[in-house]
Amino acid sequence: PGAYILDGVSDYVTLSSNQDTSFTMAMWLRPDQVRAMDISKMTEYPSSESYDRTLYMNADGAIIAELNDGSVKTVTSSTELTANNWTHVAITFDGVSLKLFIDGVQEASIDAGPPITEFNTPEFVIGQASATLNFFVGQISDVRQFDYALSGTDIGLLAGNSPPQSFTITSSAGVGGTITPSGIRNVLQGNTITYTIEAEPYYTIGDVVVDGLSQGPVTSYNFTNVNYNHTISVTFSTQVGNIALNKQTYCSTFEQEAYDASKANDEDGTNSSFWSSADVN
Repeated sequence: PGAYILDGVSDYVTLSSNQDTSFTMAMWLRPDQVRAMDISKMTEYPSSESYDRTLYMNADGAIIAELNDGSVKTVTSSTELTANNWTHVAITFDGVSLKLFIDGVQEASIDAGPPITEFNTPEFVIGQASATLNFFVGQISDVRQFDYALSGTDIGLLAGNSPPQSFTITSSAGVGGTITPSGIRNVLQGNTITYTIEAEPYYTIGDVVVDGLSQGPVTSYNFTNVNYNHTISVTFSTQVGNIALNKQTYCSTFEQEAYDASKANDEDGTNSSFWSSADVN
């Protein structure tokens, strides 16, 4: 793929992003010189002073990644980048550990809590000076974002000579339940991902449709060996139930203190349904 060529003076690139609490950010870097300079960050907009998930280069060429979970957690590479050479850099966070990879090899990690997720419309900004005083000078290529933590094996594949493609799976749910994960998810070629479907109270799963084909009211679906884009959607139906009235009940337009609201045994074994001038359940 082509590369972003940044002049180190004022050039930067803005991409749409997400703020999932688990994530992967990966890219190839070719700095024109070794100096302290920013690589990337997540923020609301480029000029905002609030940013997180920061990646930058130290004056000696080491790569530093930072995550703010209430306090700043930092990892630093042992490898020092050199000018005019391509290096693959990736960071992952799985909800527990922030990890830094250089050329497919994990070089540092630190325990951390959930990162800041206060951005309304998060943007992934590449090359703009924030953590340091300098914009990035050089080239950045094959920028990838995932809303989950890739495995070390997957990072190694991205850093290889023939990195795998990534495909999108788009999921959606109608009223009455949820599908997890939800929305658009990037998945590496050949990977497997499982979707879980849950109905809310008083609803049942109506149908799960994958790539236009009905799968029936299943509670989960696996995409295995992903090699192209997919869609999955789910609809829900209102639950049909009966109230079994097996004792005498009363309905009245008035109620006196001497009479309690009458109740009936419900289908679920409770007797929370009753007639009352004060309550209707």
